Amino acid sequence: MRVGLMYIDSIFNNEEIKELKSFLDIEGVNFKVIDKGRRITANIDELNPVITIFIDFVISSGLLVSLGASVVWDGFKTMVKYVVLKTKGKKFYKVTSKKVEERDRTISIVTRINNNEIFFKLEGLESVEELDLALEKLLPMIEKQLNEMKSNNQIYIASFDKILNEWVTDNFIEKIRRENGLKR
Repeated sequence: MRVGLMYIDSIFNNEEIKELKSFLDIEGVNFKVIDKGRRITANIDELNPVITIFIDFVISSGLLVSLGASVVWDGFKTMVKYVVLKTKGKKFYKVTSKKVEERDRTISIVTRINNNEIFFKLEGLESVEELDLALEKLLPMIEKQLNEMKSNNQIYIASFDKILNEWVTDNFIEKIRRENGLKR
């Protein structure tokens, strides 16, 4: 399994990076960290959060079930909770070619399934209990998407619904079309 952490604005110091790496210092896990600094970005905000946690694994239904009960998944969840709680309430700066904007931190877990990308947005999940529940439901949601996704090269945005206690996904391109009154 490969896990990556990409962030802007030098959020983490060297000691914190070492601590994050220690959560995933497990055989079979390749962990990469990328600090984007204050480089100019011109991306769509929903697809370019302040903090992105990438997770990439060879997926099959059986693997997902066994991964959910493994030390690897526990390490991943610990790392995610550390990142979310450590950056809670922080402001960051988005640099574009025209200006620098102060922004709240945004965090997504991103994975690729059958050439489709899913951005699991973690905004609004602030307590350990909320994060535990959302992360507990993450693998079943990935498995569901694995079995249901038919088309390739789509982008999905998933948010955790605290009332339903489940992840809710939306096709990003279809959402933009709906919001702009465009039909397919």
